[in-house]
Amino acid sequence: MRIRHIGLVVAVALLGACTLSARSDETVVILVRHADRVEGADALTPAGKARGEELVHVLENAGLTAIVHSDAARATQTAAPVVAATKLVPVALPGGNTEAFAREILGKHAGGTVLVVGHSNTVPKIVAALGGPELPDIDGAEFDTLLVLTLGAGRAPRLTSLQYGKASP
Repeated sequence: MRIRHIGLVVAVALLGACTLSARSDETVVILVRHADRVEGADALTPAGKARGEELVHVLENAGLTAIVHSDAARATQTAAPVVAATKLVPVALPGGNTEAFAREILGKHAGGTVLVVGHSNTVPKIVAALGGPELPDIDGAEFDTLLVLTLGAGRAPRLTSLQYGKASP
C-alpha cells in the first residue's frame, strides 16, 4: 500500500526509524529521487523547488547525520534546502556509481541517519547495493517517493515506502 500524504503515519515511521538509528549497529537511509525537473534540462521546476522545501519539513526531526546526493544539478538543488537547514556538508557522487553511494554510506556513516538524493534509475540500485530488496526503476513522472531503509547487523534490511509533498501526476 502506498501512502499518499505525509501526515502522522510518515512522522511515526520516520520517528521509529530514527529512534532505531540511535543504536550504533543500525543505519537509517532515507532515499528520494530528485524533485520535479524541467523536461530535458538539469534543473528543477517551481514545483520541484517547493518539493525540496517540503523535504526540509518532512526531515526536520529525523536526526540526519549525513546527506549524499548525485552530482547532477537537479539532485544538488533538491538537497540544498535540507543542507541549509541542517548545516551538514553534503557529499556529491557520480550519479551512476551506486556502489560508491553504498561505500560512502556504510563506510563513513554507519550508525547514522543519511539522506540520499538520486535518480529514478539509481535510487532502486542504491537500495539493492545497501542490501535491500531489488526494486523497479521509479516512473519518470514520479517525484514523491520517499524510501526508508533500515539496516542492522544480523537483521534483514527493512524498507518502508512513503510519499511526500504534492502527489506526482
